[in-house]
Amino acid sequence: MVTFRALQKSFEHLVLDINIEVDMKYLKKFFMLKLIKVRYYIPFENLTALICNQSWCNFSRGTNGIECPEMCDCRFIYDDLELNINCSNRGLSRISPLPIPITGGVKLIFRDNSLSQLPDNTLAGYKNLKKLDVSGNFLTRLSINCLPKKLDYLDISFNKNLRYLDLRNNSLETLDEEVIRHLKGFKDFTEVQLSGNPWNCDCKSRSILSFLRDYESLEYNLTLNRCNISRADCPDTCVCCLDNSTWSSVIIDCKGEGLQRIPELSMKVSYVDLRNNNITALTQKDLHFFEYRSHLSPFKLVLLNNPWSCSCKDIKNLNFMKNISSIIVDFTEINCANGVKVVSIDQDIICPSGLVFYLALAITLAAVVVAINLLICFRQPLLVWFYEHEVCMSLAARRELDQAKQFDAFLAFNHKDEPLVQEFVERLELGKPRFRLCFYLRDWLAGESIPDCIGRSVRDSRRIIILMTDNFMKSTWGRLEFRLALHATSKDRCKRLIVVLYPDVKNFDSLDSELRAYMVFNTYLERSHPNFWNMLIYSMPHAKLRFESTTTNA
Repeated sequence: MVTFRALQKSFEHLVLDINIEVDMKYLKKFFMLKLIKVRYYIPFENLTALICNQSWCNFSRGTNGIECPEMCDCRFIYDDLELNINCSNRGLSRISPLPIPITGGVKLIFRDNSLSQLPDNTLAGYKNLKKLDVSGNFLTRLSINCLPKKLDYLDISFNKNLRYLDLRNNSLETLDEEVIRHLKGFKDFTEVQLSGNPWNCDCKSRSILSFLRDYESLEYNLTLNRCNISRADCPDTCVCCLDNSTWSSVIIDCKGEGLQRIPELSMKVSYVDLRNNNITALTQKDLHFFEYRSHLSPFKLVLLNNPWSCSCKDIKNLNFMKNISSIIVDFTEINCANGVKVVSIDQDIICPSGLVFYLALAITLAAVVVAINLLICFRQPLLVWFYEHEVCMSLAARRELDQAKQFDAFLAFNHKDEPLVQEFVERLELGKPRFRLCFYLRDWLAGESIPDCIGRSVRDSRRIIILMTDNFMKSTWGRLEFRLALHATSKDRCKRLIVVLYPDVKNFDSLDSELRAYMVFNTYLERSHPNFWNMLIYSMPHAKLRFESTTTNA
């Protein structure tokens, strides 16, 4: 049976999850009490235990009598049982004496200050640190003798002035990937001493082995010898390591080394990892080596993520890889540089016979000839479609030569056909693109000579649109307008005369021989055609080129 006195001498953690206020003086005789988790309480000055709420604890003084350093924040994290001393970004140049909590570890966060060197282990509370973050300072030297003995986490990143790092003669087996990247980044102006450590030869420690190979070759050789790995069998561009979960003997790890060709290998090697390089093909020497080596003791090869060339000239390589696919671990996943899987390469496809080549050439030429003929036959509809959708305007649009004319088109019609004019105004003057029309109802002055008005309208317009109805053909003025327009445009370099033929016109017998000959030997637009408006707009002055020309002249 546990007595109350025994509890006073052994009780360390107390949780009081109640909604009433607890007076801490009643706990003063619980000498071993370290943590009290309570919602509401009355403080007691002589109580040494930490008083916590849901996630963190109040902290004022350590068991060594030292308070939280000035300009720092101290908070004991209940869930981690860890005292966090946060002195980040305070402009501090030295680490002050540190408090020791009654329980748990200590983490010092001293980021982004002006620290140039670490204190020695005689500084109060320093040797008890388990985590130390001194990133973003101005450290110039770092020796293992300046690190707390209990330390299991160290961050020295972004110390750009670090010139010397001494980690010799310790029990280090590996270093974190980020630490290795940091050391490589500053190796040109930071002296790093790593010798005398029992470095791990496992392939999981590839990063530190690679660093030792590149920067401390003597330590690398000693590490390989300690692991019974022959340095002579290990290529200089690769890392030799052990991975019992993958292979029982030494692995030649060359992945990610930027190799463009396979390094020279010893006949004693049995596992070579060449992933993530820039190898495009096997040399003749590689073919002989792998052919001979595959017939000896077990041998495995990893070749994924290389830009393998898979053209017709590489067919020997590709067939060889297929023949030795049993020793290539990832053969079914290997891709060519163009993304096609090597396993699916067909020799007949990448190396077609002469017959297939000439047949393909003949089909291509025939297709080109057919395409050219189609373009010739359907040139006009295609150009109309291009112009309508503003596609290939350099081909579809024409450059206008008569930019100075006042009107885009003179609309000639019989007075009996006045109702027909409205749709031309709506589609041409109010539509897109917009044109400026000239017609007698609006643009001729009263009292002027009709022949003079017709002649002036023809001269001032880029196009003449004739509404060829039965009324127009029977009209004397209509035939006059037609004849004047015909004579005025006969010597033009572009076709200015546009005849719109209406369904009520059955024949051209009522026209004289000259006008009848024009209608017989020249094209015209049929108003009943479903694509009439697109063809008419294409026959009009091309607004886009007219605008560009005007802009250029300006």
